[in-house]
Amino acid sequence: MIRRLTRMVAATAALAPCPASAQIVPTLEELLTAQNRWRADAGLSYFNHKATGTAARGPIYIQVGQNVIPVATGVVPKTRNVDSLVAYAGLRYGHSANTELSFSGTGSYTNERTLLEGFNHQSSNSTNFSSLSLAISHRFLKERGSPGLVAYLETGAVEHSHDATSYFSSFTAGGTLYRTIDPVVLSLNASYRLNLPRHDKAGRPGNVLMLTPQVGFAANETVTLYGGINWQLQQAEDSSRSLPSQRNTQTALVFGLGYRASDRTTISLSANANISGYGGAQVTLGTVVKLGAMPERERLQ
Repeated sequence: MIRRLTRMVAATAALAPCPASAQIVPTLEELLTAQNRWRADAGLSYFNHKATGTAARGPIYIQVGQNVIPVATGVVPKTRNVDSLVAYAGLRYGHSANTELSFSGTGSYTNERTLLEGFNHQSSNSTNFSSLSLAISHRFLKERGSPGLVAYLETGAVEHSHDATSYFSSFTAGGTLYRTIDPVVLSLNASYRLNLPRHDKAGRPGNVLMLTPQVGFAANETVTLYGGINWQLQQAEDSSRSLPSQRNTQTALVFGLGYRASDRTTISLSANANISGYGGAQVTLGTVVKLGAMPERERLQ
């Protein structure tokens, strides 16, 4: 019973929205993909953002699956409302008992409405390939009477922004500290995203620091609830257009639930709502599926 509860917290935590790699959240046996095994993950995220004013600079970063995706804000003329749908899919491979390799891609559809007070109303739609990311995760400490630790490194191998494509223009390093007090899992995820100059000559987005403490609770053998806080600090953008920019901080509530639908499949529904700073709200439906033959020990009893 305890093992199954822990596995459920583990599988659900892997789908919770947190910085950098979504699979890097507290778990025990399922923190990383088993050696020589594959897992696939996919999902759809809806993001809404509204801003008023005249100079909201730099992108907003949202978490979708394994990726941290920048959503451009640009200069806000008066009132701007954006709806985005971001689809993601990826594969994870257990290189060893403590190391996982993964890659994932995202694509987005965005509808933007802008009201220029005293002038007119504008509306536009766009569909884009957003990014292709590569990541490696390694467990440095197992949970043996003290917190476990997993670290990861991720790079945006291909990123599309504005009308240009950049290669290896961002790197994210981070780690997750986790502790299990059955049926509760406590975790702290910290990550730092380094942004390099883009090929669109629009400047360099500010680097991003994220901290996400979370609590996961196994309500029963198949349902898990989780919640936490995401704090983000983004440095000022280095703009080639000499537009003013400033350092920004914001805080969001993260909450959701997970359902272990079968031996192979875990489904998650999560939400992220800003409570300070500029930004918006995000809702994500995702799934993680184990591929290949299933060992008897991993089957639901």
